[in-house]
Amino acid sequence: MPVLRRSFARPRRSQHKPLRRYTPNQTCGPSKFLSDLGTVLPQVRRLQQRRIATTEARLVPQAPREEYEERHLQLYDDCPARYRYEVVDGLRGPRDASAYLKFHGCVRRVIAWIETQRQSGIAMTADAAARQLRSEWNEHGPLQYPYEPIFWRAAEEMVRRAAGIIAAEQGASIDVQWRLTISGRPVVAMPDRVTQAQSGEIIVQRLRTGRKTKNEPTKAIWAFFEAAGRAMFLGRPVRLEAFYPAIGELAGISPEDRDKSLEMYESAIAGIERGEFTPNPSRDCPSCPYYFICTSEVAR
Repeated sequence: MPVLRRSFARPRRSQHKPLRRYTPNQTCGPSKFLSDLGTVLPQVRRLQQRRIATTEARLVPQAPREEYEERHLQLYDDCPARYRYEVVDGLRGPRDASAYLKFHGCVRRVIAWIETQRQSGIAMTADAAARQLRSEWNEHGPLQYPYEPIFWRAAEEMVRRAAGIIAAEQGASIDVQWRLTISGRPVVAMPDRVTQAQSGEIIVQRLRTGRKTKNEPTKAIWAFFEAAGRAMFLGRPVRLEAFYPAIGELAGISPEDRDKSLEMYESAIAGIERGEFTPNPSRDCPSCPYYFICTSEVAR
């Protein structure tokens, strides 16, 4: 009867080199299946060979605009190339028809409708807001989405809470575009809601239909609204609030890094007028609507 022997010899190391070290105690070489892919793919690019770089772009100087939209300057700060495609070249990517965005779009439109009714002197109830939401939902909502009932319940709860908060307010609504001169150029933005309290205080609100986050005060737009409010309403106090209908909360905002935020707008205006539209590669590139026409190496 043959004797079974257990071998304690160390297994032979794979001949695939070089080995990659992912943690101090673990190494891993290229997959053994990569060589077979050569017959399918004309070129296999290794991760360590991928360059995060851009081709050298020529300057395309721009004449100063009559006014700059705050959101466009934010866009430039995120990626100058995307600003060029969207604002300078006027390209438009495909509209995102995800259920999530449809859900938030319906909520925002209904809350805007509630505010319009309030400005007209029409008493608003939670039930009336829910009926308006149903009308919006039937036309623009995520009706074919498997979890549509869950989205509907969340949306209805949001607009009911918003209707109660707005109905309880005593101040007068102010519908005006906010304007601030930065680097000698007018920059404009439209808050979601602006009211004047009976005390004369100006209250600026941004509607946040998503989750409450800790980094909200770091967003540059709050510093913009604060500075613009002080310039437009001389001598009046300006209060900034984030309006969270999902939890029925109005959260006061004290902008962080005010000087840095306003410097961002200055740098964006200077870069636009110099014509600097170099891509800013990031992990968000694949979700950009201009990914396949971008000159960034990430998009190649």
